[in-house]
Amino acid sequence: MSSVSDQLILAFVPLCFGGVFFLVGAITLFFVIRNRQKSSASMSWPSTPGRITASSVRENSSTDEDGHVSYTYSPVVEYDFTVNNQNYKGKRINYGVSASSSYEKARQETDRFNPGMQVTVYYNPEKPGEAVLEKKVVKSKGGLILGIVFMGLALCTCLISGVMLIRALTGV
Repeated sequence: MSSVSDQLILAFVPLCFGGVFFLVGAITLFFVIRNRQKSSASMSWPSTPGRITASSVRENSSTDEDGHVSYTYSPVVEYDFTVNNQNYKGKRINYGVSASSSYEKARQETDRFNPGMQVTVYYNPEKPGEAVLEKKVVKSKGGLILGIVFMGLALCTCLISGVMLIRALTGV
């Protein structure tokens, strides 16, 4: 039979996992909600002419513990625009998801924006450096579901930890 102190230490293990799950869930939900708010706000932003200066696909790689390499691809579009005689540089197409596991999908995004092309830029009148090329309301369900799942896991692991603590302290 293990001692009460051993049981208390073991009870904190799920609590630590719960803390990590909570943090991941909270950060995910923060960015999902922020992007939804910003995409909604951009619907009323004024526009100004702009010019595409660069368009490419960025390849990102990550290696798991088994040595398997996976790739994601992000469209990279840069543009110049002017608001109130002040020059700005922008990089955001819209407030949607920017990375994909498909090179072709990312390439299709960048093919719409060729260097030298004249475009309409929508900018935040309060912060003109914040701009997009497309007004689009983001409805990312995947990120929302992921955040909720991690928050649920946090709750479950904290409940498990609580039960383990009660058992350790009461000797049940």
